[in-house]
Amino acid sequence: MATRRAIGRGTGALAIGALLWFGCAYYNTLYNAEVKYEEAEKAQARASASQGGMDDPTAPPGPNPQAAQYEDVIAKCKKLMRQYPDSKDVDDAMLLSARSLYRLGKYDEAVSAVDSLETRYPKSKLLDDAQFVKGKSMVAAQKYELAVP
Repeated sequence: MATRRAIGRGTGALAIGALLWFGCAYYNTLYNAEVKYEEAEKAQARASASQGGMDDPTAPPGPNPQAAQYEDVIAKCKKLMRQYPDSKDVDDAMLLSARSLYRLGKYDEAVSAVDSLETRYPKSKLLDDAQFVKGKSMVAAQKYELAVP
């Protein structure tokens, strides 16, 4: 009888540990993606300031020194969406991915990411931000007639 109780306690502790681990992995993935994005944005702002101006959305995309960081953000967001498709934060990951795609000059992919967000989460609190990214992407891709709803 004592052995059964000890096994039961061990199994319960293992289950709680697993839940904590997976919960931490989930939040860690999103948190790390957000931190990586902010780091890339700060570096982008410093580079823009050192060149004496703001980003020109109509300028053709050139090499982006933060490309690896933005690619890492996209990979982390895809991981979260793949492993936790029913999470309450999937729309956050989709928007972060769209923003990163925009920064990489992948405007059509950014628009596609926003379209997916709008379709999957039509009541998301992030739709205004997503539509702004979509508009910027369309302007940058010189699809002006589509950029204005």
